[in-house]
Amino acid sequence: MTLPFLLEKEFKQIFRNPVLIGVMIFFTCLVLLVLPWAINFELKNASVSVVNRDESIYAERLIQKIDLSPTFEISGYHHTYAEAFEDIEQSRASLIIDIPDGFGENLEKGIPAETMLLVNAVDGSQASVAKGYMQGLIASFSDELLRERSGHNLSEILPVEIVPEYRFNTNLDSKTAMLPAFLAMLLTMFCGIFSAMSIVLERESGSLQQINVTPIKPIVYIFAKVLPFWILGLIVVGLGILLIDWVYGVPVAGSVSLLFLVSFAFIVAISLFGVIISNLSETLQQAMFLVLFFILILFLVSGLFTPVAAMPAWARLIAWINPLTYYIHATRLIFLRGSVFAEVSSDYLALLAFCLIFGLLALLSYHKRY
Repeated sequence: MTLPFLLEKEFKQIFRNPVLIGVMIFFTCLVLLVLPWAINFELKNASVSVVNRDESIYAERLIQKIDLSPTFEISGYHHTYAEAFEDIEQSRASLIIDIPDGFGENLEKGIPAETMLLVNAVDGSQASVAKGYMQGLIASFSDELLRERSGHNLSEILPVEIVPEYRFNTNLDSKTAMLPAFLAMLLTMFCGIFSAMSIVLERESGSLQQINVTPIKPIVYIFAKVLPFWILGLIVVGLGILLIDWVYGVPVAGSVSLLFLVSFAFIVAISLFGVIISNLSETLQQAMFLVLFFILILFLVSGLFTPVAAMPAWARLIAWINPLTYYIHATRLIFLRGSVFAEVSSDYLALLAFCLIFGLLALLSYHKRY
């Protein structure tokens, strides 16, 4: 049996490479301990430029409510709209709220009072979020005035009261939704990119030519190449589960064994995909270009940052043939919602199909060249 000797060679190559071990440790810390704080879709401390033409007690109360909000911070007070617009042009403010003359007088008379809100929409998604937050804050201010005038609780005035309840992410923390998906990023790095590099490095060093003159079958050689990365991937999943629980207090709501089962299917698929890239590359430079090209596309259309349902039709088509899409969806269901196998079975079967397809392509693309 040549397989044990090939496996011994692969493990020795991994552990004798201090750069590889250092990259693994650094990338794991970067993805799980730094990126969740850097990639944040919540809006905080958005700068607001205020134009107060009224200077009534009601205008002052509204401005104070904005200033006390953790979402906004007032960057400047102005008497004219032109002065405030300079803050937008100079990127000193992202919103302008213009309180017109007669604002307080209209409220005293019971007449609806208007305010103008201008939002810097260079970043469309942030502009939409900022507008929603500001509209909610002004609506809350209006409710306070209504309670004061009626002398009753607002719930006694309104015939219908909405009581929201958030499931699976009670605090609406974007990190909670991103953390399970970051496991896919780690596994793609370790099992996909490193496996793509391994065969190319042997081809460049000349050791692959020596192996090709032996009677070792391609399936045995490929299996020996990817098996260490399968083991490494499972270790990364285990460490990721522990770090996410210890650091962020987000334990696995579902079955840990089910999460390992789905993760193993993804590990096999993405490592075989790396072997395909390695087989098609003559040099390490070619392999890295191909890896960066495919990995960037796979990440962007996987649902990691943007929901697949919100993508255009052509992007959803790419997402359907992307193994990361199914793994991220299944991981979030198991991690956050506590889903059972029946709820992630379609994702798991899709990952198994990718394993079969990538395995066949890896064998067909591997040619012994003497």
